[in-house]
This record gives sequence, structure tokens and C-alpha cells, in this order.
Amino acid sequence: LELLQLLQQEEIRSGRPREHDRNTSRTLDLDLLYCDDMSLQLPELELPHPRMIERPFVMTPLAEICPELRLPSWKMTCLEYALGMRKK
Repeated sequence: LELLQLLQQEEIRSGRPREHDRNTSRTLDLDLLYCDDMSLQLPELELPHPRMIERPFVMTPLAEICPELRLPSWKMTCLEYALGMRKK
């Protein structure tokens, strides 16, 4: 949660308004995606990020860095998710 607060402070310093519409363009958007095999569900933070496997702009670069990553709740590896997105 301390890291989340630091990231949110950086977003504000970079000009991102604290209040904004969901799923709109933002000056800066820093997300925590995962932390090892930690599973966390709090109002302010969910780990792993609940929608990361639906987002090619997240999974494609992540698959390049760690293609064999498979988090506990995942059915496939990063690479398999990324490749599946390319077929759509």
C-alpha cells in the first residue's frame, strides 16, 4: 500500500487529476500489476491486477520480459495470453 501511495503521488505530480472518469485517457497511469505470487483484494488495490490479462498493451510487453510467468490464478503463461490476443 505504501508503494501504491507513492505511485499515486507521482501521478498527481505529473498532472493527473485525482478524480477522473474510468477508462479514459490520462496524463500518466501507473498500475501495480502483480507482486510475485501475492494475492490481495482490498478496496484500493487488487493483486494481481484484475484486468491485466485482457489488455494487450500490458500482456505483450510483459510476455517479452517474462514469457513463462504464470500467476496462481492464471490458466496460461504470459506468452500464451499475449499470443491469444494477437489472434483476435
